[in-house]
Order: sequence, then structure tokens, then C-alpha cells
Amino acid sequence: MAALNREAIYVALETLLAAIPGVKTCSRVTRDIGRVQPNEMPALFLSAHKESARSTKGLPTVWTLRATILVYARTDPETGIAPSSVINPILTAIENALLWVNGDGAPLAPNAPTTLHGLVSHVLMGPEIDIGEGVETGQGVAVVPLEILATGGA
Repeated sequence: MAALNREAIYVALETLLAAIPGVKTCSRVTRDIGRVQPNEMPALFLSAHKESARSTKGLPTVWTLRATILVYARTDPETGIAPSSVINPILTAIENALLWVNGDGAPLAPNAPTTLHGLVSHVLMGPEIDIGEGVETGQGVAVVPLEILATGGA
């Protein structure tokens, strides 16, 4: 078996996230929230964090990749609309984007996690999502952890 193609996995994941309706910016180059202009929001930033491998003699290595999606959203605090009212539909869209679809390359059923067209076993959100409301400033953020399980290497 070939080594794990990490770049293909992250490109596929970024492509999936960039297609979420209403998102104005999607990148793997994370920016500090203060460097993202209001007209670039809502914005998603995908970053890789940690990898761990589990090897069993004679079987492919099983990799667990950990990544994070940062969701930035801004509202006008004068309107009384909380930033989470923009963030929540995006979180729902991310959750839906991570579900299995026809052509995903694996014999799974709808409502199972995506395989990124057969590149991975699954991509899961959570287990906890941190949301910063920013009600006074109008600047909100959500930190969405991802677990990606894949095989590669002999």
C-alpha cells in the first residue's frame, strides 16, 4: 500500500468547505481574526494540527489526523444580532458537508461520515465545538475540531 497522501486529503477537505453557501473566504492559510476584513466574512480557515499512527504487522498503518476549522463571522453590534446567528447555519452546513454522498467511493449509507471520495475512512466533527459570541464587538468565532481516519503505508 502507498504512503498516506496527506495533501490530497487536505485539498479535498478544503474544496468541500469552500463550497458551503455564504462563505466568502476559505483557506488553509490561517489568519488571525484581526487580519480578516469584515467584507471577507464569514470566513473558514482549515489547519492541520496533529497526527498519530497505529501499526499492526502485515496491515496498513492507520492514521488519525487532527485538524481545526476556524469560523469567523461579524455582525453589527448595534443591530442586536449575535454573531452566532451567522455562525450556527455555517456549522450546520459544515456538518452536512461532512456526510457521505453518492460517489464517495465507499459502501456506506447516507448519514454516514464522508470518505472524501475514498481518500479516508471518515471525517468527524467534534467532540466539542467552542463558540465565542463577541456580542459587544460583533466579532464571533467558532473552533471546530476534526478527526480524520485514514490508512496508508505498509
